[in-house]
Amino acid sequence: MIGSAFLTPLVEKLHTDALTREISATLFITPERRIVDTLVTEGEADMLILPLHRILARGIETGAHQIMLLHSHPSGDPRPSCQDVAATRRLCLHLRRRGLRLMDHIIVTRDHYFSFRANAML
Repeated sequence: MIGSAFLTPLVEKLHTDALTREISATLFITPERRIVDTLVTEGEADMLILPLHRILARGIETGAHQIMLLHSHPSGDPRPSCQDVAATRRLCLHLRRRGLRLMDHIIVTRDHYFSFRANAML
């Protein structure tokens, strides 16, 4: 089970840093839903380059079964951009080819969030 003791500081970091630049956090999760590793990357005020190859390599190295991606939008608008949608689709495709699953991609702002899974976009 993914514990709030782990997620709370991560979400707080995303909230705090979301004011100035995009931040992503990738969680690597076992079939037992245990987080075995994380990867945090920082971008600019309006852009974040998703390190696809690092995510794939880390997923395989850690023996993860699922990946959860979170990232911030400093603009305050949690809706995904066209680039967010394209990057998520690309990540899903590459993960699937390697036997991994994207559990969700969640965009957070100071007051709101957007879940790709809850909005049937995965």
